[in-house]
Amino acid sequence: MLNSGHPGFYHAPVTKVIIVSVVLCTVFGSIMGSQPHMTLQMNDVVEHLHLWRLLTHNFVFTTPGELLFGMVLMYYFRQFERQLGSSRFASFAIITAIIYTTILASLQVLLPSISPASGPYSLVFASLVFFFFETPKLYRFEILGAVEFSDKAFVYLMAMQLMISSPLRSLVSFSAALFSGIVYRIPLIRENADLPDFIVSFCSRYVLPLLGTDRLLTPRGRSRRSDDHASAHHRRLGAAAVPPRQTTTPQSETNLDVIVSMGFSEQQAAMALERTHNDLQRATELLLSEAG
Repeated sequence: MLNSGHPGFYHAPVTKVIIVSVVLCTVFGSIMGSQPHMTLQMNDVVEHLHLWRLLTHNFVFTTPGELLFGMVLMYYFRQFERQLGSSRFASFAIITAIIYTTILASLQVLLPSISPASGPYSLVFASLVFFFFETPKLYRFEILGAVEFSDKAFVYLMAMQLMISSPLRSLVSFSAALFSGIVYRIPLIRENADLPDFIVSFCSRYVLPLLGTDRLLTPRGRSRRSDDHASAHHRRLGAAAVPPRQTTTPQSETNLDVIVSMGFSEQQAAMALERTHNDLQRATELLLSEAG
């Protein structure tokens, strides 16, 4: 029901770093009793120069329920990193976090009694905006023969659970995060939101190899290796030449990942790309028309 393509963090290193950081900060803060010093409190930021709060409040959930639902949603939304690319997704996460923090800080200055929920709400609910506009409905179903839902309802239900986890506090954070996601969709921001080349180059060269997010072992991959081994074995035995396979248009791994991340099976994605000569848009339209 919450299918988002290949399991694990394949081609999603930014999501992996964020999730691991949130878990470590939340667990560490809970064990050490330092969570109150990591949340956003503008009085402490201004009067005592606790500037780290402007950053750490994005990485610390304060309750187990928030951590659970937040992790599930961030893991599901890793599909958007695969679609946008890690560089563009990282800039998306940074920009929405800056907008989100600016909104919350301004609210606290104007209304000191407001205490927003802590955690990566900006990434979760800004991604929910992306999910609302960019992810198609694959199927519909009815409950009790009266109320109709789509497959996207399960994601909205998880988001609602996070939104009401700390009634007033989480609602404030939800509203600010949703607004940051809407602001990011402004073309002027979205189309020019790129990380500097030197940062991308440094991360590609030194950080990505440590994360191990570019390796994937799939049945398809194992089958290829099995075919290779079998062919080599036949050659060693001097077997007759195997008739060549029918030539087809090569399938782009990126296009395949994008379609799989939309909820279709790998077999459906491969067949659609083959039928449309590796045209991502036509393949997606074909699958959606068949699903409808």
